[in-house]
Amino acid sequence: GAGHFGLDLEAAEANGQFVPLDAEELLSRIMVNGLPDHTPFHVIVQGLLQKTAETYPYLHIYGEMVALLWQKGNEMGTHLLEELWNNLGRMRPFSLLCGYPKSAFDSDEHANSFARICNAHSHLNAA
Repeated sequence: GAGHFGLDLEAAEANGQFVPLDAEELLSRIMVNGLPDHTPFHVIVQGLLQKTAETYPYLHIYGEMVALLWQKGNEMGTHLLEELWNNLGRMRPFSLLCGYPKSAFDSDEHANSFARICNAHSHLNAA
């Protein structure tokens, strides 16, 4: 059936255009001492992108890992992960769509961080 953006996700998954990943599991594989680490992130995520990009040169990535870190209260990890995505974006073209539940930003203190996170994404688009 048609899913997000009018895309037939089943067909897209069958031909390798859509690659569903478990954000929680992927996150656990890239964390070192409670923070996202460059090496496993690069190896795992770059590997996935490389495989998909052979067929589909421009990728749209919907990431939930950043939101998961945020919900766990790991603000340092949230920003580090954003940086890892940004660095990857300088190496190959993709758009990163992150889903933050609005409830994650209820306090004024979080509003400032939300602006910083949005700003981190906008650098990627300006490059």
